[in-house]
Amino acid sequence: MSQSTLYGFSPNELKPGPDFSAGVDIGGKWTGSQTFTCRKFDFGSSAIQAKIQVGNSAITIYPDLPAEWEFLYISSWRHENQPGGITKVFIEYSGSSEDSPDPRDPEEKEESYSMAGSLTELDMLGNPYFADISEGVERPAIVALARGTGRINYSDPLKNATYIPVIDNYTGEQVGQISSSQGLKLYDLYFNQGKTTYLASQIEWTIQKSNKAGISDENLQLLGYIDEPEGNPPTFTDRNWLFSSATQNRNNSNPKSTKTWSKTYTLSPPGEKWDENIYAEPP
Repeated sequence: MSQSTLYGFSPNELKPGPDFSAGVDIGGKWTGSQTFTCRKFDFGSSAIQAKIQVGNSAITIYPDLPAEWEFLYISSWRHENQPGGITKVFIEYSGSSEDSPDPRDPEEKEESYSMAGSLTELDMLGNPYFADISEGVERPAIVALARGTGRINYSDPLKNATYIPVIDNYTGEQVGQISSSQGLKLYDLYFNQGKTTYLASQIEWTIQKSNKAGISDENLQLLGYIDEPEGNPPTFTDRNWLFSSATQNRNNSNPKSTKTWSKTYTLSPPGEKWDENIYAEPP
């Protein structure tokens, strides 16, 4: 009696088990599993090894699956020798597709949204509390002192505790003067108390999705520009969003396998918007 008759297997045959299963998570990513069996001495054959390669489609290893499951790919496998000269192969699948058989709605894929907020140190000169300081007179004077390009003109007869004239270090010409209550307060904080930074909120909004297509070229072209993120993020009248980073990971070397990608947007600092002269999307 031949070995193929003894075990009920044809040479290099990989028999699928009846336990195929698959499910989808909230991000639209599918995972599944199935077991296969073969003769122990056939497991190492090139024919069987070719079928179970990571990255192969589920319908390559199991042709009886309906064609709509083509988007599932082998993500990992392991084998286990059984009594009687049989080897069992445990296959894990993963994948995602816009046309995958999602029982909720095949046309819509769920995305996940997350928000992260933290505090970061910013230059005190940009604190929105001092936004009303005169741009033409006081702010240039304070900036010149802070940057070391200007100095207080102590020889000015008008100089006193509430009037601080500032001149250029090189030309000696007057840069401006500090005299308003806000200007004097900023001067005191920055130069007398040494409080050169303040804590400000930094907020990020991230969209994550898994599918076969991955992030589009059109999306990547917006990286580094002002953009309005989807998913209903918080909105502020004096702040806007910048597309600040993108990631994409592929589960294996097969270019058709599932890609998990994300887009992150960063909210502009308090009291100011990302400058459209710098960060607006090119026409």
